[in-house]
Amino acid sequence: MTISISKALKLKNRQAQLVQRLQTQLTTHNSRLEGNRVDLDLRQVHTDLLAAIDRLIVIKTAISNANAPVQSLIYRIAELKSLISVLRRVDTKEGRQIVAYMQTEPQEFEVTFSASDIEAMVGKYEAEIDDLQDQLDRHNSTTQIEIPDPIAG
Repeated sequence: MTISISKALKLKNRQAQLVQRLQTQLTTHNSRLEGNRVDLDLRQVHTDLLAAIDRLIVIKTAISNANAPVQSLIYRIAELKSLISVLRRVDTKEGRQIVAYMQTEPQEFEVTFSASDIEAMVGKYEAEIDDLQDQLDRHNSTTQIEIPDPIAG
């Protein structure tokens, strides 16, 4: 079947949910008290799980191959998000403050980057992420990929 990357990403997410559901069935229903009835055929669940994993790999591979031209965008978005996370944890405490329990004299703090500096950087990186995401969204909605029919287990 030929679909856009956007649709393939949705298909991948649904397939990943199926894999997760089958894994949960396998891990939670295998052991039971002797004589208790089992509603699931766990051998079939295992077979279905292997087929679902194979299908997920096919979908992920097709997406990955089609994303080669924009892979640097994907990596840049991820790294900018990581950088924003780090910046949001930067201590920007400055000026005279009492910070320790039972401390009577304030201490003087100075910073290299003020809170407003950090917010300006974060805003700049968020705007860049938005631009990159727009480019990626255009690629995902206009690029068609071939997802082979389900493979036999």
